[in-house]
Amino acid sequence: MNKIKVLLIIIFCMFLIPSVYAGTAYIDSINIEAEIKTDGSMTVCETILWDIEEDLNGVYRDILVENPSNEINGASGIVIDSVVVDGKEFNYSYSTLQNGMDGKYNINEIDGGKQVKIFTPSSDEYRETVITYTLYDVVVKYNDIAELYWNFIGEGWDYGIDNVHIQIKLPSISDTLKIFAHGPLHGYSSLPTLDSATVQVGNLRSGEQVDVRLLFDTSLTDTYKIVHEDKLDSILAEEEQLAIEANLKRENAKKVFYISIAVVVVALIIPLVVYFSVKRKSYKATFKGRYYRELPEDYGPAVMNKVIHGSLGHTSSYDMLATLLDLVRRKYVEIEPIYKTGKKEPDDYNLKLIKTDLDELNASEKHFVTELIFVDTTEIALKELSKKNSKNMKAQTKAMQAYTKWGELIEEIAKEKDLIKKGKIKTAKSILMCVFSFLLTIAIVIYGIVMNYEDIMGIGTVGFFFGIYELVFVILQIKDMKARTQKGVEHKAMWKAFKKFLQDFSKLDERDYKSIVIWEHYLVYATALGVSRKVIKQLKIVFPTEFEENSNMFGTYMTISLLSDSDAFSNFKSLFSSAASTAFSAPSSSTGSGGGFSGGAGGRRRRWWRRRILALKM
Repeated sequence: MNKIKVLLIIIFCMFLIPSVYAGTAYIDSINIEAEIKTDGSMTVCETILWDIEEDLNGVYRDILVENPSNEINGASGIVIDSVVVDGKEFNYSYSTLQNGMDGKYNINEIDGGKQVKIFTPSSDEYRETVITYTLYDVVVKYNDIAELYWNFIGEGWDYGIDNVHIQIKLPSISDTLKIFAHGPLHGYSSLPTLDSATVQVGNLRSGEQVDVRLLFDTSLTDTYKIVHEDKLDSILAEEEQLAIEANLKRENAKKVFYISIAVVVVALIIPLVVYFSVKRKSYKATFKGRYYRELPEDYGPAVMNKVIHGSLGHTSSYDMLATLLDLVRRKYVEIEPIYKTGKKEPDDYNLKLIKTDLDELNASEKHFVTELIFVDTTEIALKELSKKNSKNMKAQTKAMQAYTKWGELIEEIAKEKDLIKKGKIKTAKSILMCVFSFLLTIAIVIYGIVMNYEDIMGIGTVGFFFGIYELVFVILQIKDMKARTQKGVEHKAMWKAFKKFLQDFSKLDERDYKSIVIWEHYLVYATALGVSRKVIKQLKIVFPTEFEENSNMFGTYMTISLLSDSDAFSNFKSLFSSAASTAFSAPSSSTGSGGGFSGGAGGRRRRWWRRRILALKM
């Protein structure tokens, strides 16, 4: 790194500092056309394509021509010949210009060069500026070779440039023409003819420089800058060493590139290996059927969902609705519609506890009745339930605690029935392996940033985002696989087959659908599985008479279920889900420590702006 810095200091003679004032902009491309004259001077025409954002008064460009460390390769002076913006030539002004003026430019003396300040008010548009200037005495003439060593793109750029193209024209053909370009290793130089040279660089990053060393016949120029010594061999030796170092960097970069790909691939494979290893050692279901026509076990819809989803699932409004409807089926609860005067559809629904002896209910069902729905009462409307639990933070907190407790009781029942494992599930080793692989992708990203390797950063970033998804997926799946017992695995397979049966039963060849009373029971689980509407449509085909006879009743779960594809029951499910979600949601935090959402969304809007070139005020 020190050698590079020394080299840049030796060859440094000019750098450009493009910027803007009173706005923001960035540069799409820079096209430089330079022509060496016979007197050793060089005319330069620079075309810069600006992408301007927000309001902009103009742009300026600093041209530094002095280099105290190496005066021999500097210029003795500079003259700005013209400034053109979008095809319109601007006028030079000797007086001080003010913001808002247009079509003018002035030149300020700065340390080591001059500053061209162009006044061109702009807003959210592209602008093309063309600056033409002449640099004097830039060619050095040795005994055996003439040399142009010029820093066309200096280190003063704050942001990257998408594309840089440089073309240098000689006064005439040179038999000894050679070009050496220094800068990013992905840049390219060429000699299309014996009197011209080109340099092309894409994706030039902030701080990266581009300089060109051109060697040609001494007879082409007549400059006063003459050094009486042979220089060609030493220049070629110096460039050969630089080429060796650059090629070594390319080889190392190529190795690092492939190693990075390999590390990211390995990092992504490790969690999959861990996953399949755990899966291979976990319990396997012996049941392989497509359909299962019975309830594997009647332990309630909420426990069923715990078996199906394991550690990946949690109690939801579906579980609450199914549990409530099961209590209706078992004659513990009654649902009555509440109508407003003149309305055909119910405005609310009243829940009534009609059986107070709860000894036959399990712990989670008792808790559901006494702590979630009928708290210190035997009758409550859905809207009242929602308001009661959300009227203040204390009530919300108590309701949320009761809801959490219900989930814990469901899990305890699943453990008691040997569906999921008791005690702490050991997953630390597997999870650590997955986390380690994810950290490898982060290490690749950090390495790319430190070494300024865009390719490596890209590889690491892709691995990082894939790693996030894979890490979460694999860890959750591992915990889920390790959570179930053999019986739990069997029941999960059976419940999935039962769900498939509920979805397809009217299409099956056999016609033994059992009685509609059995389907009353099945529909409880169909509700928890989210397929009740589909089951109802099939039951209307299979049991048309029963549906017709019960179509005007609204007292039992069966008749409610029969109406589940009607507006009335859809309204009930909607009201219940809304009430449950509100009543048992986490309380909002006023301290910013986390919690439920608070109201007022959409009250403020923020705009974020890209900042690719620092805006400077005039």
